[in-house]
Amino acid sequence: MFRQIWVHYEDTPLQRIFWRSSPENPLMIYELKTITYGTAAAPYLATRVLKQLADDERGNYPLAAKSTYEDFYVDNYITGTKTIGEAIELRKQMEAMFASAGMQLRKWASNCPAVLDDLPEENRAILLTLEFDKNQSIKTLGLHWEPHTDFFKYVIPEKPFDTTIPLTKRNILSCIAKLFDPLGLVGPVVLTAKKIMQALWGLKNENGRPLDWDREVPDSMKIRWTSYHTQLPQLNNLRIERLIVLPNATCIELHFFSDASEAAYGSCVYVRSLNSTGEIKVTLLTSRSKVAPLKLQSIPRLELCGALLSAELYAKVMKSLRIDAQAYFWVDSTAVLCYLKATPSTWSTFVANRVSKIQHATENCEWNFVAGHNNPADIISRGLSPSKLLQSQLWWKGPSWLQQPTDSWPTFVPDIQTDSDVSKDIRKTSIVFTAPSSITQPFIEEYVVRFSNYQKMLRVMSYAQRFIKNSSVSKAEREKSKFLTTNEVRHAELTIIQLVQQASFPEEWKSLQKKTDGFKQITVALV
Repeated sequence: MFRQIWVHYEDTPLQRIFWRSSPENPLMIYELKTITYGTAAAPYLATRVLKQLADDERGNYPLAAKSTYEDFYVDNYITGTKTIGEAIELRKQMEAMFASAGMQLRKWASNCPAVLDDLPEENRAILLTLEFDKNQSIKTLGLHWEPHTDFFKYVIPEKPFDTTIPLTKRNILSCIAKLFDPLGLVGPVVLTAKKIMQALWGLKNENGRPLDWDREVPDSMKIRWTSYHTQLPQLNNLRIERLIVLPNATCIELHFFSDASEAAYGSCVYVRSLNSTGEIKVTLLTSRSKVAPLKLQSIPRLELCGALLSAELYAKVMKSLRIDAQAYFWVDSTAVLCYLKATPSTWSTFVANRVSKIQHATENCEWNFVAGHNNPADIISRGLSPSKLLQSQLWWKGPSWLQQPTDSWPTFVPDIQTDSDVSKDIRKTSIVFTAPSSITQPFIEEYVVRFSNYQKMLRVMSYAQRFIKNSSVSKAEREKSKFLTTNEVRHAELTIIQLVQQASFPEEWKSLQKKTDGFKQITVALV
């Protein structure tokens, strides 16, 4: 892709290569005229060219231009249509639009062979055979897709660890990094790997320092990792339906579930679609999880973090799907409902920040209570083995009541009260008592409130007092310096303090002035 896009001639000197075939030959200087793979700007420049092509050809290829803007990820193009005719027309427009820019789209694949009938075999991702090979799959963006069955699958190499090689932190983290699950469809399995990774970072050597990368891990960690790693190939038996909604759906809903445990917190999203015949389909769309921080947090706070994940997923899902869908949010924590019921200023900083983000992101949505045994997010907050995940209907289809009409959904509304854990997060407020005053405070109201900077207020008072003093003395005795002296600033500060005291505590001030009731004259001293 990059080699098909020219770089402006003024910028080619930035892509120079020095070369010679042998040490005896003189150095040759070459300039690369196209986008070069490996440079930081290459993906952006290539993507920007595609968007410019879509802008330039929008009038000639409207379907292709719109799809180019929405469905490209660098050089990967993934899209879909409602009918075969629309798919054929879109494919032809895409080919023609990119051909006008000297680019040829290749590796086409479709779950409907009719869409590719007139396409040359060299431009197909799957070779033509006498029978459509059900085992052929395409890998893109970390997902394996079988066009014939229209299912996603995972491919985990069944390769055991070499027992002759020490099991180190580097080896384990290298394997964990290969678990790529962009949609979070096997999030509970990946969460277990995240918890192992967190435990690895906490390992110490005999000196109390972090364990070296290439030092063998303790036996307890070996057993834990080996048990997990040997189960991963079971994910190869997993098949996930790509189509998440019913054809010609009349209503589409998004259901967000969140939960937390001491180890992690997470959120999962389900799409519920209905058609005109009353058929209902519920499918897992995506999920997200995070391990709990090492710094101990209360369960209500972690559940609030899980709710924040739901709010963040809501924003991303609505932007990505571009559909008109009603959203529902479900939690099994009355503490979270209590947090969200009040204004953010009610709570401590930690809770207030998250409550504010949730309320802003889900402004027009409702948060509902669901029993813990019906909450699929409980699975992703605790983790699950591959064998159990394959059999978990709660994870793949959500709670059973989602398959039923709305009037069968949970209606239990818990008594939301501020329990002891939540009470700890109420913002502490200070009570201020002021002495009663029977007179107004003209100095504070007319002078002090005008300034937001204390030093500026001092300078203004100092210059005002200098002016008054210079007006009452002869010209020779006047202060002519451009800068304020320390004594002038000091005198201005004492003046302000006395005026504020006089305005705020008039009765006490009068008593001090008259030296009555046992009061003595007090001189204010500043430290």
